[in-house]
Amino acid sequence: SQIDGVYDIRDDFSIGKSELRVYLNQEKAYQYGLTTFQIAQTLRTAIEGDKATTYREADEAIDVIVKYEEDALTNLAALDNLLIATPTGVIVPLKDVVNIVVEKGYADIHRFDGERAITVYASVDREKTTAFKVNQSLISAFADIESLYPGYQLDFRGVFDEITESFSELWKLFIVGLLLIYVVLGAQFRSFIQPVIILFAVPFGIIGAMVGLLVSNATLSIVAMFGIVALTGIVVNDSIVLIDFINRYRESGYNRWYAILKGGSVRLRPIILTSLTTIFGLIPMAIGLGGKSPIWMPMAYTIIFGLTFATTMTLFVMPALYAITTDLRGLVVKNPEARFQTVSDKDLLGDAIPADD
Repeated sequence: SQIDGVYDIRDDFSIGKSELRVYLNQEKAYQYGLTTFQIAQTLRTAIEGDKATTYREADEAIDVIVKYEEDALTNLAALDNLLIATPTGVIVPLKDVVNIVVEKGYADIHRFDGERAITVYASVDREKTTAFKVNQSLISAFADIESLYPGYQLDFRGVFDEITESFSELWKLFIVGLLLIYVVLGAQFRSFIQPVIILFAVPFGIIGAMVGLLVSNATLSIVAMFGIVALTGIVVNDSIVLIDFINRYRESGYNRWYAILKGGSVRLRPIILTSLTTIFGLIPMAIGLGGKSPIWMPMAYTIIFGLTFATTMTLFVMPALYAITTDLRGLVVKNPEARFQTVSDKDLLGDAIPADD
């Protein structure tokens, strides 16, 4: 069926001249002890001839070719009655072991990655659909083509191939970015666990981004993926600020629960305002003020919804994760609070010793 929005469909397959095609009857050939190679060699020798010997005269060498007379095989009936010798010495006509039919041949044989291929081209009206949706429809329609037609397969290239390759590269960059963020946070907080707490904001942001694409009915395009990668660096900012303030209160001598409550209450307004400024700045792009852009709108939606969800979860989940990891650290480390104990001047300078007069 025709896919709406797809036009100018064409391919590189073209019919050539008529030709004779020889189809081997496997059962009959097996009964006579003949192989495909033997039958093909007999046909080749009959039509093109075969070198029997070389006649030499002085310094000149002349090949002796043995073949049928040119007017002996001028029609299909003569070819059917061509005699072929079996390994047992029995002579049988060629029509007993093969079927020869007249069919149209190929004007050109194209290859892709070393295999025969037919390339189908089409153009897509972007106002009605996208290349990604069209390819998804084709993949669904031809999902069982390899089982129905063994030896045949579909390979999607063009824009769809570029999108697939870009997605794979973006995911690699996404993972590298996460590792770099972890290294920087680990050096900043001098901890292996707290960077993991902060990076929990990333999956929250991705969940929000997917919800944003679903609500806006937008596709997961390359630009939307750019938005998700950018969101990775944005959503961790609120977590960094919150965890840093909790650590500061604990280093000042406050207990864990007071530090968590105080850090959350003090940084509540700055965290919300920081996120709102980014969200309000992207709203014009998302709703299309000054002109809608189907390319950039998905990126705006991914950042807006991702940041909103990640900020909300940061305020509620991060303090809980901080407390949980502290408890788990206590199971491994003998004195998990040693890092946050305050040091008095006496402990730092030692007992005062009066100077000798």
